[in-house]
Amino acid sequence: MMMQMKTRVLGLVMAAGLVATPAIATPPALDRVSPDTPVIIGIKSLTELSGDAQKWAQAVLPPEAGMQMMMMDQMLSLPGLNPEGSAAISLSFPNGMQAEPVPTLILPMADYGAFVEAMQGNAADGVAALNMMGNTMYAKNLGDGFMAMSPEMGSVEGFSGKTGQTKAHKARMGARGTAAADGADIFVVLDINSMRPMLEGGLEEMKGQMEMAAMMGGEAAAAQIETMTSVLDSVVADGQTAVVGLGLDDAGVWLDFAGQFTEGSDTGKIFADSGNSTPLLGAVPNMPYVMAMAFDLSNPGIQGLMAQAAEMNQGMGFSVSTGEMMKHAKGQAMVMGTTPGLFAGGLFSNTVQFTASDNPQALLEAMKTSMNDMNGQSNEGMIFKTSFAENAAEAGGKQLCSWSLAMEADPNHENAMAASMALSQMTMLFGGQAGPSGYATTTDKGMFSTFSKNSKLMEQVLAGGDSMANNEMLQNAAAHLPADRTAEFYLNIKGVLDMVGPMMAMFAPGTDLGELPEQMNPIALGLATGGSGMHARVYLPGDVLEFAGSMAQKFGGEGDWEDVDDEPNARPRF
Repeated sequence: MMMQMKTRVLGLVMAAGLVATPAIATPPALDRVSPDTPVIIGIKSLTELSGDAQKWAQAVLPPEAGMQMMMMDQMLSLPGLNPEGSAAISLSFPNGMQAEPVPTLILPMADYGAFVEAMQGNAADGVAALNMMGNTMYAKNLGDGFMAMSPEMGSVEGFSGKTGQTKAHKARMGARGTAAADGADIFVVLDINSMRPMLEGGLEEMKGQMEMAAMMGGEAAAAQIETMTSVLDSVVADGQTAVVGLGLDDAGVWLDFAGQFTEGSDTGKIFADSGNSTPLLGAVPNMPYVMAMAFDLSNPGIQGLMAQAAEMNQGMGFSVSTGEMMKHAKGQAMVMGTTPGLFAGGLFSNTVQFTASDNPQALLEAMKTSMNDMNGQSNEGMIFKTSFAENAAEAGGKQLCSWSLAMEADPNHENAMAASMALSQMTMLFGGQAGPSGYATTTDKGMFSTFSKNSKLMEQVLAGGDSMANNEMLQNAAAHLPADRTAEFYLNIKGVLDMVGPMMAMFAPGTDLGELPEQMNPIALGLATGGSGMHARVYLPGDVLEFAGSMAQKFGGEGDWEDVDDEPNARPRF
């Protein structure tokens, strides 16, 4: 029963936070929570359901969810509660990290006495015993519009609730973690230092499982797993805090993931500097697209990470290193355009990549060397057939190099059958051969390469003009990503539907998508770094959510959603 009580109270506050209106600063309730608390949940405002939250619920959730929305609205109307105030939940582990945490809720009060009286308690008591849903909760007045409440009397008695903690919270979260918390309506802060013993134990258990997988996966798998475990070791050892958040506004919904690492540590050095990936999108053409991305590779931490990735390539059975190419690369941008023929011409047939470089010719030479060195090599059941030729074509007054990377199954390898199956699927991505091919050339800014021998596309690229940086829908999504980005990625659902929709209508008439929107904002992912921290955000635009909801209603059948309380006027049981 006590477990149910804790779950219900925790659910009450979290649910209220999920529908809170956006705010722009760390919530005042957090100012009363000790910064060394292992887990903290922060909520910007316990307000009535905002129009945005109701809109997304109606667009995405089933009609039955309206009951839950109504119940949350009733909970926010509890006597004495200040629905406009902020809230926080402090989770402590007095019996060890493996035991169930004890929550202490910091709730905003308009009238502490009225709240306690409504819960059948005595406000005159230093710690009041409340009756909530047939279970006992303990509360005390913190003053200045806040109270503390917990299912454990000792947690309330020992909770000072003193103000002045915000500065320490921001220091331990770092600039990137603070930005994630400030931009979210509800967020969770994990103190890695206090949780490190538990994380290390879980990591050791994971390593044992990975070692077994490595023995079955061969030399390449073992190298990958060794690298992965090394990365996880560094993250756990160097980690300071982690922040996970959820936010929403009129335009969409976003999820935040941030981490702060010890300054000067190996992981902290990787994320020491900020980036500027957006200008790189100005190098690739604005066209109907499926995917666009940009990466700033200019700061030392990211360059070191890329060098490690190049070394890992060699550890996976390749005697070819891409390190020389990465040495000359300062950033990359790519756009995958839509292809009317879809798999007939290859999914990548309208794709172009730009690599910024201070020495474009050395970059092209490094590409040539890598392609030639790879020719004839075998790895995990695949034999690589590569080629690189200069002066193979012309576009925009420039000579183009041609390149190709084809693969075939190694009949003498134990993975030959699996390799053959994988290669048959790759022809759908690259057209007639199992692997990419295209053209490459340089300008004074860097190197352009296409992923098909499409000279018209290269002419468009070299002519300049309108670029993906000017794409209006992409700009809308980018405005919701963290500033000073090191990397950004955009997935255009409209472009995907334009290619897949006609095939679905032809081969599966029952799944006809009907008339599609003329345009849609892309799903966006951004990564910001700096100050030994990182902040990643996934942004889901409103028109995509609305379209997903309409498709769920169109193709979803009855009984797809879990049953809920079918009493139309159900009220909270307290």
